[in-house]
Amino acid sequence: MEQGATTEPISGHSRGKLKRQRAILDAAREIMAQTGEAGLTMFALATRAGVSPATPYNLFGSKQAILQAVYEEDMREFHAGFDERASSDPLARIFDLGDLSIEHWSNSPDFYKALLMVLSRNGGPGVDGAWSPGRSYARQLIKDLAASGGLVAKAPLAALSTALVRTLKSVGQEWVDGELTLEQAGRDVGIAFGVVLTGFVTPQTKAALADILDRYGASDDRS
Repeated sequence: MEQGATTEPISGHSRGKLKRQRAILDAAREIMAQTGEAGLTMFALATRAGVSPATPYNLFGSKQAILQAVYEEDMREFHAGFDERASSDPLARIFDLGDLSIEHWSNSPDFYKALLMVLSRNGGPGVDGAWSPGRSYARQLIKDLAASGGLVAKAPLAALSTALVRTLKSVGQEWVDGELTLEQAGRDVGIAFGVVLTGFVTPQTKAALADILDRYGASDDRS
């Protein structure tokens, strides 16, 4: 008889806890999309989720912790979609980071505006990454570009990845504040990514970068 790894069965108590957590996270998404932060109280969460008023506190501790959990779950979904849809070309993948982030927000703009506004204002773990997959994800994209020969040998990889995240965060904040449409935000992110990379790409990569920037209308700014 073959011996294989076994997993402990999930107890009824654990299943019930997971079900209540799922209901609360779904309720938070629905309320944020419909009313923004104004309607997001712990009592409203409990009512929408069909649990007792004490349950959100018992399972998460605070409203901020619930929103952080919603954000982290959303980022896992984004990562999975990005890996599936992004280009295989290392340079193009960096710009896909911006394009697909903007597209992601456009799927439920009211929800993302409210979520990003609350997370940025209140702070908390991972908030710097609330505008993108985060520095570690961006750093891997930069490392992949360097490994492909697309960046000069002394390119500051960590600084470049941080600049990408800060660019997305800055432009995203302007969108949240109502200063940009998502279409404008997408264009600005693309051009800004190009500006970040321009001084560090190899001569062989410059033509491809110029072609990408033309896609965002950067040539219009030069005319």
